[in-house]
Formats: sequence, C-alpha cells, structure tokens
Amino acid sequence: MTLKIKDADGQTKYLATTGAGTSDDPLKTQQSITGAVAINQPLPAGENNIGKVEVTAMPPLSVGDINVEVGEVAVSNFPTIFQVSNFPVTQTVAGSVSVSNFPTSFQVSNLPATQTIAGSVGVTNFPTSFQVSNFPTSFEIGNFPDTQAIAGSVSVSNFPTSFQISNLPATQTIAGSVSVSNFPTSFQVSNFPTSFQVSNFPATQTIAGSVSVSNFPTSFQVSNFPATQPVSATSLPLPLDAATATNQGTQLTRLAEIRDRLPASPTVSMSAIATDATSGDKTILTPTSGKALRISSLCLVMASATAITLKKASTAMTGAMTVSELVADFPIALALAVDQTFVINVGSAVAVNGFVTWWEA
Repeated sequence: MTLKIKDADGQTKYLATTGAGTSDDPLKTQQSITGAVAINQPLPAGENNIGKVEVTAMPPLSVGDINVEVGEVAVSNFPTIFQVSNFPVTQTVAGSVSVSNFPTSFQVSNLPATQTIAGSVGVTNFPTSFQVSNFPTSFEIGNFPDTQAIAGSVSVSNFPTSFQISNLPATQTIAGSVSVSNFPTSFQVSNFPTSFQVSNFPATQTIAGSVSVSNFPTSFQVSNFPATQPVSATSLPLPLDAATATNQGTQLTRLAEIRDRLPASPTVSMSAIATDATSGDKTILTPTSGKALRISSLCLVMASATAITLKKASTAMTGAMTVSELVADFPIALALAVDQTFVINVGSAVAVNGFVTWWEA
C-alpha cells in the first residue's frame, strides 16, 4: 500500500515513490510499504503541521468468503503540531517570501549628521526662500575698478527716463530715421497771414481739367441790348402780313382738317358704386347694346383692406390690389370691347362704395 502524509492545508506531501526526501521536505512522505509503516527521516526542528495521514492502494482484505476493499484510511486524531527543539534559526528560502508586517521605518540612534550620497537626490519640499536676519545690505570693496566688462545683458530697473545736458548743440545730425509717436496734428499760429500779396500774378491762368463754379449766375443783365434785332430772310422785303395768320392759309387749312377728324367730345356720366358685403364678381356697368364702355376715373372705399381686381366681363384688366381706398384718374380711358360689362372682383366679404365716370363709344 501507499502512505500519504498531508499538510494542514490538505496538500499531499509526496516527493517520490522511493528515496529519503529532499532538503525542502526531509520526510519521505510517500512510499509503498508492506507490513509496518516506518518514517525513516527525522522531523526537522520547529513545528510541523500535518493534517492527516492517508493510506491508499491498500491490498484487499478477506473475512471468510467476503472480500473487503479499502481505498483510504483517515486518521482523525493525528496530531496537528509537532515540537522540534533543534529547528535552525535561519532557513534557506527557495523562491520568494512575502512579509505582510515589514516595518515602513527604522529608528537609528547613531546615524551620522552628514551622509555621502552616490547618484542624485530628489527633494520635493526644498524651500523657495531663506530668512537671513543679518545679511549686509552693501559691501565695501576698496580696489573695485571703475569700469567693468559685462558679458551678456544687464537689467537696470531705475534707469532715468531723461537726462539734463547743458551743452547740447541746438541742431543734431541724425543717421537713419526717427519715429515720433506724439507729433502734433496741428499747430497754433497766432499771426499767420490770411492772404498773400502777389504783385506779378498773371491775369489769366491755364486750367487743366474742369472747374466747378457753385455760384455761376443763371441770367445776365445787359443794359445796352438793342430794342430791335435783325432777322434774316431768303428774300426781302417780306410779304404783307407775313407775321400774322392772315397770310398763313395753307396752315389754317391743315388745322381745319385735323379738327374735323377728331371725334366729338364725349358726354361723360358718373355712376355710384355700392355692392353688398359679399365677395366675388360685382357688375358695375352694362353698356348699351352695340356700344363699348370707356372708363375715365374710379373712386372706391372699402370697410377694410381687401383684394380688388378690375375686369372687362370675365377677363382681368389688373392684378389683385389689396387696398382699403382706391382713387384712379386714367389719362387714357380704359377701353372695353363692344357689349363688355365693367366688373369689379372683391376678394373678401367687404362692402365696396364709391363712383365711376364713363362714356360709351
């Protein structure tokens, strides 16, 4: 059979089927045995926690005609602790050891005040300033030279903004350009002359371009204009009554012909307009049969603004005009065809009132 020894966590401690164990586990914890069980290695010093002993591969037992097979024998009172008196103080550790209560700091009583440091040291709380109570405000240097060579640039916080120079010449030579930020835009001159006397200025001047004269007179007064003016003619003397209608027969004949061709002045009528307060086409005038209407003026007043369209019968003469009042005097009369009615289309339910002047042709 095989004897197995388990630790306190229930892990089997077997290393080999034969042999005397190793330095990590000096026990031979698994071996095939017959007869009595013997542990041929001493327990190491210290405490050994062993959970239980298992016996496996135990040969079958026979009791009379009954065969009994035993797979495992549990020993419930196997000691969990062993006292080892000669356990060494230090142990060789293979792998890694986790220490949960390792101290975060150590108290050293004889640490020297100064330490030699190899490498670099990072200081997170280095002070930004130091308080020095007796630092001298000035230093006396007996042999300090009057002039010094300066490498780089020197910042002077109290450099004077102006200098008093008693012997500066009145005029200075300037190389390059000088920028003046506060140059005055105007100068006050108390005695500047308002005009200049030029003795040899020419009476006439040549002007290039055009000259605009704002006060050029619109008329001229001529005191010696002759009362009569000469008139040219092809032949003189002119015929008698040349300047009157008496001798203009041809012109008078033509004017009479034009007069006769003109239509007689029409008789203009005026009719009132008053529609009911409904929308749609409203017939305002109906001509005499065989006659055509001529509309010369129109005046409309509505209770409120609405769209108005003027029509001859069913044909629109205008677009829709949204108005509350309409006064129209047509220079050329609106001419409708023979037998066409004059109609006003009202866009909404609003009464239309007014008048229209017209005649028939």
